[in-house]
Amino acid sequence: MTETVKYSRYFVLEAQIKQIPIYINRKEAVEEYTKGESNSFKYFTTQSEFDAFCKWLEDGYQLNKSTDWQNSPENKQRRKIIGIFKSMEYTHENGKADMEAINSWCINRSYLKKPLNDYTAQELPKLVSIVQKVHQSFVKGINK
Repeated sequence: MTETVKYSRYFVLEAQIKQIPIYINRKEAVEEYTKGESNSFKYFTTQSEFDAFCKWLEDGYQLNKSTDWQNSPENKQRRKIIGIFKSMEYTHENGKADMEAINSWCINRSYLKKPLNDYTAQELPKLVSIVQKVHQSFVKGINK
């Protein structure tokens, strides 16, 4: 007795991929996944095989990645760092953050010596702590 495979998940993924917008051809996708063995959904005899194909599509088109990068934890930490630097007068005349100066500080003085946006989610908490200590020192210098 063969298992009935439900293909509805694929059509949801196809719609998401087309919104990127990227053209996707079902037969070509199956053929690429199966390394040329088949170009049909009939290749998948179990639901778990088909689910693995769908997972491969999700990963390949990065559908499971958060598209709300502006509110990501990493971006919130970067904004916190930028805010601290702005309070230390790393700004332009119009009051906006001087990102060139902030990146210069990050490249020359931070612990990993790279631009702010190159710090990963794992590296940012330590950078926030360092920048907070620099800010404390800055405030103490002003109060003398």
